[in-house]
Order: sequence, then structure tokens, then C-alpha cells
Amino acid sequence: MAALQSPTDRTSPLAALHRYWTGNGPLWRVFWIYGVATSAVLAAIYAFALAESVIWLEQIMLPIFVAYTLWIVVSVWRCAPNAEQELHALLARWLTVVWSINTLLLAGFLQLRLLGFYTF
Repeated sequence: MAALQSPTDRTSPLAALHRYWTGNGPLWRVFWIYGVATSAVLAAIYAFALAESVIWLEQIMLPIFVAYTLWIVVSVWRCAPNAEQELHALLARWLTVVWSINTLLLAGFLQLRLLGFYTF
């Protein structure tokens, strides 16, 4: 049986998540790759589930969105001092905060919609 790897072990799949969570990665990467690109993939999965009325997948994706939003906001905020320009740090922080507010509101309204399926 393989031993569990420490999140600080650079070979661990969790190493990058831990590195950004603690603010030890480049801002551009956490913002563009983990923030923008990954959120686009998650949104596409949800859009598929919504279009095809795959209720169970919609329900699974909402808590994933919320957890991901928490991780990305904290990670961008903590990695912002690593930006080459102070303006990039400021923009990344506030764009991520606004994006997260939008995501949480959207997730809340989508959950209310799903509750309608459960009650009827």
C-alpha cells in the first residue's frame, strides 16, 4: 500500500493546490490557468448537465463550484503579491472577488431551481 504523500511533496498531485493556497506560486498561473481556464471547464460541464437535464450532475457540480470558488479566491489573494506589477495584483484580487460573488449568487439560484425538482 502506498504511503500518503505530504501536500508539500512536489510530486504530489496536491502540491500545486497547496502551493497556491499558501501564496507560493505565480499570480498569472493561478489566475489564468486555475482561475479562468478551469472555471470555463467547470462551467461547460454544468452547461452540459443543464442542457441535457442531468439533475444529479447539476447537484454534484454546485458544491464543487462553491469549494473551487473558495480555493481560487484565497489562492489568488495570497499569490497577488507575487505579481510583477502592483496593478495586476490589484486587478486580479478584485476581479476574483467579483467573480466569486457572482458564482455564489448563481450557485444559490441554481440550487433553488434544483430544490423545485425535489419538491414536486
